[in-house]
Amino acid sequence: MNKTKAPPPSRKTSPTPTTTVDLAGRRLVAIGDVHGDFAQTMAALELGKVMGGDGNWIGGDTVLVQVGDILDRGDNELAIMRKFRNLALQVRVG
Repeated sequence: MNKTKAPPPSRKTSPTPTTTVDLAGRRLVAIGDVHGDFAQTMAALELGKVMGGDGNWIGGDTVLVQVGDILDRGDNELAIMRKFRNLALQVRVG
């Protein structure tokens, strides 16, 4: 009986993840997994001090990052996407 050894597993190198981002002194606010919950998304934006009670951008040069799911469970996904778009337009103009 001829027994051959399997070749050793390939040791591919993984790319090195980015662990630092130069924000040039700007504040970073990250909001994640809003799952279509408009009220909670608005509360998170206000808590992060990037949106005022009137729904307008107050974050100055803050970098706002939305991570995770916008679409998923709630009924207000389109309203959330429109709000993020509206805030982005305010940042560019103002």
